[in-house]
Amino acid sequence: MKKIEVFVWSGINGLPSSSPFCLKVIAALRYKQIDHQITVVDRPPSWLKRGKLPAIKIDGQIVEDSTNILKLLDELVPNRALLYPTDEQKRAETLLLEDWSDESLYWFLVYSRWAILEHFNQFKAVAFKNLPAALRPIIPTLIRQKVLKRLEAQGIAQLPSSERLKHFQEACWCLEQKLSERSFLIDETITAADLAVFSILQIIKQSQLDDLSAVLSEYSLLTRWLDQIDTTINQPTLASL
Repeated sequence: MKKIEVFVWSGINGLPSSSPFCLKVIAALRYKQIDHQITVVDRPPSWLKRGKLPAIKIDGQIVEDSTNILKLLDELVPNRALLYPTDEQKRAETLLLEDWSDESLYWFLVYSRWAILEHFNQFKAVAFKNLPAALRPIIPTLIRQKVLKRLEAQGIAQLPSSERLKHFQEACWCLEQKLSERSFLIDETITAADLAVFSILQIIKQSQLDDLSAVLSEYSLLTRWLDQIDTTINQPTLASL
């Protein structure tokens, strides 16, 4: 198998990418010990059909969408660190929780990063630092306007701050309950569901998003689980791949 080239957004706050979906793919590659090369871009390559990151190239094949990529990784390396369990019930639970993370939990991060002005200014200073100086005051603001419209349409922007945080607290509580029964969210090994949730919560934890990180810190099993996955995927032998 040839080396996989992974196209991602740039890193932030000590993480290899500012995008939870890019981080999810990088974590999966490291966990499965698959040789890969990370290519950081400041815009999605023109040859992408969906125009979104992450994306990978392998043997001339282009794959987009983090879940599609993780499924392919299991096909390429089926005998090591399966991300989707073979047991049908556990596989179904993995798929459901991964989708919930990508489609629901994700929006708490988006809101905190883009809608709260203090957080946006911190993110902007890092994420757009490579823009030409003349464009730095313009491009981030235009993108923010589009993101705010999406947040409004999604519904999270319509919630009072107290209600939004209550929903995030309930999400953390649910995850904490699952971790009270086992080492990881689905089983005793890391799955795609773990990596999807980890990628969002780890960004929240390391990006000084005070509204969410304060809630997250209240859940000891959840924060210990984050540290455990972080340690596992960042072992020197894995992180250097």
